[in-house]
Amino acid sequence: MTRWSIFRNRLIPILCFLLIYVLPPYSAFTLEAELSVLYLNSYHYGYRQSDEVQQTVFNRLREQLPQIDIRHEYMDTKRYDDPSHIQLFQKYLSNKYKNHKFNLIITADDHAFRFIQRYQNRMWPEIPVVFCGLNQFNPDMLEGYPNFTGIIEKSDVEDNVRLIESIHPDAKTLYLINDNTLTGEALRKSEGAFIKRISRFNVLDLSGTDLELSELLQKLRQLPPDAVVVYQNWLKDKSQRMYTHRQVVPMISISSAVPVYGFSELYLNYGIVGGKLISAAEQGAITAGMALRILNGTPPREIEVQLDSHCIYKFDYTQLNRFHISEDCLPQGSIIVNKPTSFFERHHNVIVSTLWVVGLQMVLIIYLVLNRIQRVKAERALRREHQLLQALLDNMPDFIYFKDRESRFIQNNKAHLAQFGLTKQEDMLGKSNFDFYSKDFAQETLVDEKRIIETGQSMVNKLENISSKKDKPVWMSTTKVPIKDDTGHVTTLVGISRDVTERVLSSDKIKASLEEKEILLKEIHHRVKNNLQVISSLLSLQASTITDEDVLHALKESQDRIRSMAMIHESLYRGDEIADLDLNGYVNGLVQGLYSHYRGTSGTVRFQQNVETFPIAMDVAVPFGLVLNELISNALKHAFPAPHKNEAIVQIKISKNKEDEVQLHIIDNGKGFPDDFNWETAETLGMKLVRILIENQLRGRFLITNDQGTHALVHFPVHK
Repeated sequence: MTRWSIFRNRLIPILCFLLIYVLPPYSAFTLEAELSVLYLNSYHYGYRQSDEVQQTVFNRLREQLPQIDIRHEYMDTKRYDDPSHIQLFQKYLSNKYKNHKFNLIITADDHAFRFIQRYQNRMWPEIPVVFCGLNQFNPDMLEGYPNFTGIIEKSDVEDNVRLIESIHPDAKTLYLINDNTLTGEALRKSEGAFIKRISRFNVLDLSGTDLELSELLQKLRQLPPDAVVVYQNWLKDKSQRMYTHRQVVPMISISSAVPVYGFSELYLNYGIVGGKLISAAEQGAITAGMALRILNGTPPREIEVQLDSHCIYKFDYTQLNRFHISEDCLPQGSIIVNKPTSFFERHHNVIVSTLWVVGLQMVLIIYLVLNRIQRVKAERALRREHQLLQALLDNMPDFIYFKDRESRFIQNNKAHLAQFGLTKQEDMLGKSNFDFYSKDFAQETLVDEKRIIETGQSMVNKLENISSKKDKPVWMSTTKVPIKDDTGHVTTLVGISRDVTERVLSSDKIKASLEEKEILLKEIHHRVKNNLQVISSLLSLQASTITDEDVLHALKESQDRIRSMAMIHESLYRGDEIADLDLNGYVNGLVQGLYSHYRGTSGTVRFQQNVETFPIAMDVAVPFGLVLNELISNALKHAFPAPHKNEAIVQIKISKNKEDEVQLHIIDNGKGFPDDFNWETAETLGMKLVRILIENQLRGRFLITNDQGTHALVHFPVHK
């Protein structure tokens, strides 16, 4: 035998012992976890009143406590109420539940209540008890029973008597039907005596102690019209025959020539007119409520006994109609059963449901109709807009077309169709530029359109030559725009092409003409510059023959002025723009020429230039150049007589202000003008020339200040 076999043979018995003797069975856990209730019914199954109370109690308890364990037992005392039966029943319960523990006992009606009071201490001591349906109640009955509480079953006799009196004001005699059972005797002693004491009627008994059922029915047939009957109880007659309410009440109702009333809902539908009836459902609901409170931990002594049976006014329409009792005579809020219902009442739920369905269908139909109307209006408006758009597209001379993501035509206007000799849109659908244009041009447009679709960016006014190399050029200005859906995805593109061939050809002609004129103007500037140089050379030759210093000085100044004008024409000739002067280059050239000419007079001079670059028109450039020549020459000639101590500096600043005016500053740190010098009235040629050029040619302003040197300021507009 292996070690595993030995171990297994020893382990299995141990496990079995643990499962059987140590661990409790599952059922034990389940039973201990449940609440257990004993429901003790005084009567038998099928007794309507007690069955309805019992069923209500069971339903309410199971709604709140689904796992509750309810045991119910029937004493059957309506048929067997002798002491030997009670003793046998006690032995039966003791033996049956000797090992069972209840959390609560519920008793229904008097026999069960008395049974528990008598045997509880012997069978289930200290278990809480809730009683219901108790007819013969006295508060002293609970003395010594602190764990008892419940609801009594007490008919509202006085209200019922007053009700009968109000419905039958002419009635004189009231007959009480009762039997010789324990319940019957109790009712005769309590309700019967009370009715005789408070009623205006002559109250008589029809008792099962004295009558058999047949005799009772015979007497009922012979009752006078001014009589009224109240059924209390009849389950046993004089001959000890047993009956049920279901058997006897209909027989009494049929036999009676006058209305039969009752105090319990049990008898309704069996033939009584009705009354203020004890409700089995109310009894059951109140009993269940008390039971739940106790099961949830409330001590019974803290729950008051309910002395009000919660009776309700309830009547049988069949009996009301039989005895011609008007509903107006009944208390307000009365419940009437067996009342014939109208077609609407009988089929209320079906009719209401049908009306709801029809109403919803009508609402849906109205909604659909309105929606259809709106849709038709929208379609008409859309069709109108489409027609207007199509008319607009077809009447435009430009080529307008729509393409899909594969660059295939999906819509074209008439002008675009006519370009290819087409009249129908169908002839263009699905085709591309490769079907109508040269391969190179079609490939170029395909690349453009793919880029537009991929990037979502438009192409605006692209100049395209759509003709082949052999044909005359046809120039189109094309704009293509992507069309996107709600998600931003490009689905379509629209293109607009306009024939600009004439404009392009005109532009080429204008460009050629401008180039010719530019060449001509440059030639003019060149010739003017050459002529001025010739004049300057003639003046230089003339100066070589003159010995008079004043005349020689005048010739040299004139030569400087001619040179400044020649430099302007030279700059315009050599510049990219024939009409605008290169200001910075011109100033540099002019300063270098003047400085080399006057260096012997002024000595070493440092120039500080701050010249902004902006164009100056030719008609302004010549007088401006002469003014600049005169002011710089004046500074070099007069500002720095030898010897001078400080470094000689001349600042030249040219800028343009916000008013579009040129500002010229010539500043030196020389000796300045004499105190008696007035530049506004000076008759020297240079100063007169400056004033004339600024005021008449440049339309500007001129100002000279004398502060640690000379500061000449000129303002003039850029354009005349």
